[in-house]
Amino acid sequence: TAGDSIYIHPSPTSYGSIDVTKSLKLVGPGHNPANSDGLTATLSGITLRADSADSVITGLYFTSISAYSYGTNTHNIQIINNRISSAISGYYQSGQSDNWVVEGNFFSASYANTSIDSQNLSALQVNNNVIFGKISSSDHTNVFTNNLFVNADPGGEAQIFTGSNGITSQLVTNNMFVFTNENVTELTSTGTPIVYTNCLTWKAFGGVDLPVLTGSGNLDNTDPLFSIIPATPINFYSNDYTLGAGSPAIGAATDTGDIGIFGRNFPFDINGRAH
Repeated sequence: TAGDSIYIHPSPTSYGSIDVTKSLKLVGPGHNPANSDGLTATLSGITLRADSADSVITGLYFTSISAYSYGTNTHNIQIINNRISSAISGYYQSGQSDNWVVEGNFFSASYANTSIDSQNLSALQVNNNVIFGKISSSDHTNVFTNNLFVNADPGGEAQIFTGSNGITSQLVTNNMFVFTNENVTELTSTGTPIVYTNCLTWKAFGGVDLPVLTGSGNLDNTDPLFSIIPATPINFYSNDYTLGAGSPAIGAATDTGDIGIFGRNFPFDINGRAH
C-alpha cells in the first residue's frame, strides 16, 4: 500500500522493469557488487506512473527512471545512492514532476549520452553525484551543486550542459569537471550560456589548459588532489574521491565547505548503500 517500503535483495539476474503506481520506498543493498558476494539488486527501467509522488529509490542499480509518458503527480521523488546506467526524466508536460531530489548517485552513462533530462523537472536539486554523462534541457529552477562530472570526450569542445535555458551563477556551484582526454580544448554548452560559481576544472592527463570558466570563484585547470586515482578516473570503484591534504578544493565552496561530492557535509558513499 502507499507508504510501504520494499526491500530488494541482491540477485544474479535482473528483476526487470517495474511500474510504481503509488508512493513507495524501494530499497536495495547498494550498487557495488563487492559488498554482496558479487551481486547487486538490479532493475532495468523504473516507470513512475500517476500518483507515485513522494516515492524514494535508493541503494539500487538500474537503467533508467522515467515519468515521461504516465507520470502525472510525480512530485517530490527522491533518487539517492543508486547506480544509473542511462537517464532519469520527468513527465512530458510541466507541472507534474516538481521538486525531485537527486543525490549521491553514480551516473555511469558515457560522456555522449544524457544522464539527467531536466525538461519539465521544475525545482530539481542535483547534489553530490558522480556523473559520467550530460545534463539536458535544464532551466532556471534547477540547482546543480557539489557534483563531480567525469568526462571522457575524445577531444575538441566537451559539453556537459545541452539545451540549457536561463541558467544563472547561483544554480551551478561547487562542482568539479574532470576531463580524461588531453585533447579536450574547452568546456561548452548549448542554449543559454552557463555561469559557474566556485567550480573546478582539471584535465587529468595534461595537455593545453582549458579556457577559464565564465563566472566567479572558480579554480580553473586545478588538480583537486583526490586521495586515490589509479590509471584513469573512470575506474569508479577503485577510486577515492576524498580530497587529499593540501587540496585547493578544501574550503573553496560558496559555503566555505569543500568543492566536490563531499561538500555540504554530504556522506557520499561510493558503494551506494541505501539512504
